[in-house]
Amino acid sequence: MLVPQMSMEEMIKEVKNDLPILERKSGYHAVKLFKICSPIGAKTVIRLFDYYSKHKNKWIYKIHLSKQERTGAYITYFESEKGLCAIMPTTLANNNIHVFFLTSHFFNRYNERLQLKLIHPKDIISHFILHNEKLQSELIKEVNQYVYEIFAVTVEGVLLGHHDTKLNVVYINTFITHDMLKGEQVDRYKHMSSLLDEFLKEKYPVNPIQQIANK
Repeated sequence: MLVPQMSMEEMIKEVKNDLPILERKSGYHAVKLFKICSPIGAKTVIRLFDYYSKHKNKWIYKIHLSKQERTGAYITYFESEKGLCAIMPTTLANNNIHVFFLTSHFFNRYNERLQLKLIHPKDIISHFILHNEKLQSELIKEVNQYVYEIFAVTVEGVLLGHHDTKLNVVYINTFITHDMLKGEQVDRYKHMSSLLDEFLKEKYPVNPIQQIANK
């Protein structure tokens, strides 16, 4: 079970233990959703599912179906002394994973600055993974050996933190909205936001958030 006292290496090992079953469950539900939605002509379908692993970890996973492809995203969350924390993994080659570690400070600012007024951890995590699975990121400058500041743009705003390239971990420490950007951040955001928009239009010609709202 994930606990705040774990090192990042221990947390990554815990996450990797859960991923095989999680990916199988995601695949099963994707096939089932396709069989249900294909006959009614649904162009884009998004669903969120809960999973409590045998290692006692709480997960939420997202299935995104379209005519072009099927994608999935996974996020596990736990409480620290300072509040809600989460890990969002991406599987790489050779069974390695790249993870985003979202700190309690990030979720506090995310909830506050978007004025979500969400109380329950599950609701906060669900909102985040629904709207922020895709992002455009850039390494800004090196702050230590193997460690770089990161600037990541999503449809809701900007995630700030640092990337440990040795561990393949991105630590997301805070969230700012578009209107909070200053100086060179504005130009960087405009450029990266346009790249993200192009990607989303190519992959998802029908707005997925609108689709789920209409269900």
